[in-house]
Parts: sequence; C-alpha cells; structure tokens
Amino acid sequence: MTHWIFLGLTLFLLPSAFLHADRGVELFLGPEVYGTTRTKEGGAKQTGTLYGVRLGYERVKRYKFYYALDGLYSEGILEGKNNDRLIRSRFIDSNIETRFGYTFQSKCFPYLAFTPFFGVGYLWEITKYLHPSPIKVQFENRFPYIPFGCLVSFYFRKDIQIGLRFTGRFLWDGKQKVKDPDYGTLTQCYEEYLQYRVELPIEYLFCWNNQELSVRLTPFYEYRHYGTGINFPFDFLDTKFKFYGANIELVYYF
Repeated sequence: MTHWIFLGLTLFLLPSAFLHADRGVELFLGPEVYGTTRTKEGGAKQTGTLYGVRLGYERVKRYKFYYALDGLYSEGILEGKNNDRLIRSRFIDSNIETRFGYTFQSKCFPYLAFTPFFGVGYLWEITKYLHPSPIKVQFENRFPYIPFGCLVSFYFRKDIQIGLRFTGRFLWDGKQKVKDPDYGTLTQCYEEYLQYRVELPIEYLFCWNNQELSVRLTPFYEYRHYGTGINFPFDFLDTKFKFYGANIELVYYF
C-alpha cells in the first residue's frame, strides 16, 4: 500500500503539462483487470476475474478527423454452478477495434469536446471447461462487429481531464465453434443482440524529460448478450456476460 501512495504523490508533484487542446496522437499501454459474470439459460452461472493488457493509439484534435486503434487480450478462471454441480473454466477474452470520427471542441476552458465515431472490430471469446466440470468441451465464439458511439471530455483543471465514452456494437455473422470429444467440432449460430460498453477515463497530465505524458485510469462496464439459436445436435442457450473493472494506462503524446 505504501508504494502506491508514494507513486501517487510522485505523479502529483511532477511538473504539470502545458495545457492545450491539440496534443496530437497518443500511444497508450497498460493492464486491464475486471470481474466477469456469465449466466446461461437453464440456471448455469459463473463468476471470476480476468487479467489482461490493452495497447493502442488515438488522435483527438479540435475540429479534426478522429481515429483510433486498440486491442485487448485477457484471460482468467471462471467458477460457478449448474444445477448444483460445480463448473470451472478458463476464459479468454480478446478484441481489436478501429474507430473513425470527428472532434468538435470549444476554444475556452474547460475545452469541452464531443467526438462521435463509428468503426469496425473483431471479438473472440474462448471457454475451455476444466475439472471438476461434468463436460469437457471448448467453446470459441468469434464475430466481426460495427462499433458506434461518442466520446465527451473536458478539463477539470489544467492537468486533469475527465471523459465519458459510450460504445455500442452491431454484431453480424455471429457463430460459436464447439469442440466436443464425442461429437467432434460443431458450429452453432445464435441470435445477435446489441452490446454496449461505458467508460469513464480520468487522465492526469505531466511532463517528464521534456516529454508530455499522462496516466489514465478508466473504470468501465460492459454488457454482452447472445440469444437462443436452434442448432443440431445441440441448441445454443441464451447467454449473458457482464464485465466491470478498470484499466490504467501510461500515455505518450507525439
């Protein structure tokens, strides 16, 4: 605990970055940790914590085109019950996404900015059941999607920026591959629902060795829903995911 307090005081005492709205392109990297709840039609429920890393870049400039590219890889263990039987699985959650838009921003403090965007992305989830689960199968859910939404941000003070990002996802061609020791490899289709993610980035800007940097903490909540699908020999059961956590990133501007 002491070293986290020391880190916080060190960042707070660093020289503040010179405030200007057009900071150029940013490159960011950092860990992402989040809790997960997975519920399935029939009563199955699992919870766990995922640990991952997020990497990407983003360009937000006043009255300029906006673009971004970022990716995530994370994994963890989910545990729970299905009809009073213990189930345990390794879950891998990954995606890559690019976004395009335009930024409208005021020229006076607090430099309120509004950036609508859309883009294209690809997401894949892998669930592999482990002992003592009664089934020994692996599910691979992969799909392309169209992200859309907006980013709103403002300066709380000259070295602290606060934002709100909402992202919706239109899925298409959603399919799940099932690897079963008895039936081999199967492909299941499911009903595609709108998914969404809400983020609250809080950013502290500072200068180090004449370089403009920042540390950004982003709490978030994400919801995914996959509807029932009729398949053979097994139907896809209605499945819902809830994700809640945060990432912390070091941001470099150039």
